[in-house]
Amino acid sequence: MRRAKYSIQAGLCVVAVVALVLLAVVQGASRQSNQSGVLAKTTFPNSGNAAVECVCILATSGCTLAVFDKAAGSQRVDWRQTISVLAGREVDLASACYRKRDTDTGGKGLCCLPGNRTDGTPDPKDIDRFYGAKVIAAP
Repeated sequence: MRRAKYSIQAGLCVVAVVALVLLAVVQGASRQSNQSGVLAKTTFPNSGNAAVECVCILATSGCTLAVFDKAAGSQRVDWRQTISVLAGREVDLASACYRKRDTDTGGKGLCCLPGNRTDGTPDPKDIDRFYGAKVIAAP
């Protein structure tokens, strides 16, 4: 009976340590993406064309958990594109990049794909997780 009790306690300790390590890795990955300047949405003060550098998570990263992405080396595909913006209106950079995910000048079909909502449309939360952009030149 004592061995079983100690085995259960040891097992719970191992699970707790693994959970803490995974939490640290996931938090580290989210901090890195925030510091890199990649945005999902932004607003421009002027109307016109803006140049952005899109980035997406490579499908080989697993696409489901940040820990898998980190373990795969945070692999990314990036490309530049021009978007049309209106002054003071929020621009969904992640969606703009998502639309170019399969083009030869865009993501070349290598990006993670979002799950679908019940109505068959892509889940916007997944698009925001998998895609983003840095503003290269504002209008």
